[in-house]
Amino acid sequence: RGQRGCTTSLFKSPEPYPQGFTLNKNSDKENLKMGKFIDLTGMTFGRWKVIERGPNNKSNNVMWLCECQCEKKTQKVVKSYYLTSGQTKSCGCLLIEAIKRSNTKHGCSKTSLYRIWEAMKRRVLNPNNIGYQDYGGRGIKICNEWLIYENFKNWAIKNGYEEGLSIERKNVNGDYCPENCCWIPRFDQGKNKRNTKWLEFKNERKTVKEWAKELGINYHTLMRRLNSYHWTVEKALTTPVKRR
Repeated sequence: RGQRGCTTSLFKSPEPYPQGFTLNKNSDKENLKMGKFIDLTGMTFGRWKVIERGPNNKSNNVMWLCECQCEKKTQKVVKSYYLTSGQTKSCGCLLIEAIKRSNTKHGCSKTSLYRIWEAMKRRVLNPNNIGYQDYGGRGIKICNEWLIYENFKNWAIKNGYEEGLSIERKNVNGDYCPENCCWIPRFDQGKNKRNTKWLEFKNERKTVKEWAKELGINYHTLMRRLNSYHWTVEKALTTPVKRR
């Protein structure tokens, strides 16, 4: 399955519909050819209530103006097949309600894993979050499967989650989904940021923080040597720090 194709089914199979419906993808065209056009006006499919017929789409499929019977009363033009096959049942409100129901039953709201999940959602879904510009603002998404905490929890446990670990995206430009995520120590997480500075010296490649820690040089001193004084990597790492 593709990186951005992580999905899950939340609803049961559609209820049976009035006799005469042809539930195949060419039903609109076939019904018209056979003189079996069915007027869906006034019918209800899930929360969609059909108001009136709209203009056919480019593929000549019959389209219907529908209104969702939720508080928002959202209106949308929907293809006949999507209504009669149950592929669409609402404006999206049913999915949101299913997610809320699932996320209020687990009793895990005070655990570290739940806080990781909440923080992930805030970064990706909340434009007011301080980290949104580096995540949701860049087009990073969370797969539908992980919008439900139980699904995320099950994946985490099966993939080695322990206290003290952080979720990491293997591809920093990819989404949060099973194919692109793993668990790593929190200290290591900073290595995969887009702005992490790496230095190679004596055939070893480490971050500036790692070199500073190993050599006993203050991190900010090392950064000044590289960025302000424009020293070479060798000079920056090997020049002793003057003690006052």
